[in-house]
Amino acid sequence: MSLERSGVAHAQVEAVWVLLGDLEQLAACVPGLTHLEPDDAGLSGRLVLRVGSQQITYVGTIAVEATDPKAHEVSLRLAGSEVRGDGEVSAAVRIGLAADAAGTLISVSAEPAGSGRIASFDPASVQATGDRLLDRFVAALIDRLPAEAVVADAKPAKQPKPAARTESKPTARTASKPAARTESKPTVDAKPATHPEPKPVTESQPVEQPKPSAGRESTWTADEHLATVTSITDAVRSRSASRRGAAASAVALIAALITLWLAHRRRDG
Repeated sequence: MSLERSGVAHAQVEAVWVLLGDLEQLAACVPGLTHLEPDDAGLSGRLVLRVGSQQITYVGTIAVEATDPKAHEVSLRLAGSEVRGDGEVSAAVRIGLAADAAGTLISVSAEPAGSGRIASFDPASVQATGDRLLDRFVAALIDRLPAEAVVADAKPAKQPKPAARTESKPTARTASKPAARTESKPTVDAKPATHPEPKPVTESQPVEQPKPSAGRESTWTADEHLATVTSITDAVRSRSASRRGAAASAVALIAALITLWLAHRRRDG
């Protein structure tokens, strides 16, 4: 089985190479590898692998097998035995660096082998476990880069040059000449129209009311009233013959009453 993973660090190759030269830093980036102590081969510790829903604990070592400063490559060797069982596991790991437009490309490849409990799992589960371990290992390497290496040594991405701006020359504007003002000559004052003087208003004289004739008295006798009512009634009766309904008779009667009332007023006045 062969595993390969890669990642990009925003730093120069030399800054990342310094990190690969420190075995303790590399061992600290291996997921599940704890209790590290120096020994004759390199570093010893405990490795916990989780495959599917189960986990296996190993006691083993991690050591540097070879380094190539010109090619910027480091070869590691991991080996361990089960704490509870007779199974063993080992892996040859190679880490290589290459310049990249964004910084440094870190490539990691591993060839694991094992016996015991690890061999009882299906290859797909073991493959997924190995891929997950390498992804976390590359991410841990990038996180362990010192801040000054990332900020100072990172190659900024080349920004496209802005297009040359063509300044548009201002067009000459033809000033429009103001229209000549025609001064209006003062017109000769017209003579004011003569209005007729108002005539003084004379006080209106009160209208003289016609005096009653001396030969006729203003008082009416009872016979005159009776004769007037009789004549009005006769007129109403004569007109009622040509009209329809009782409404016309009522109107005639009301007119007769109004006539009597006016007669009384004239008599009293």
